[in-house]
Amino acid sequence: MPKVYVVLGLGALYFFLIFFNIAGEFLVNTAGFVIPAYYSLQALFTASKADDTQWLTVSSTPASTISVESMR
Repeated sequence: MPKVYVVLGLGALYFFLIFFNIAGEFLVNTAGFVIPAYYSLQALFTASKADDTQWLTVSSTPASTISVESMR
């Protein structure tokens, strides 16, 4: 089975679960943390400092927003 089918199938499943709100909040929050965290770590391992600042800002914004929303 080609990898593209696996990726498309997982993307369709993710969209289906969010669209019908089956663990939608969990999936969106997880993606909001995991994707920026992954790219932040990748940026930290490069020699350039410009991408470090960009990705650390991007990863801290959703974290602070979700933290504030969960206190309501």
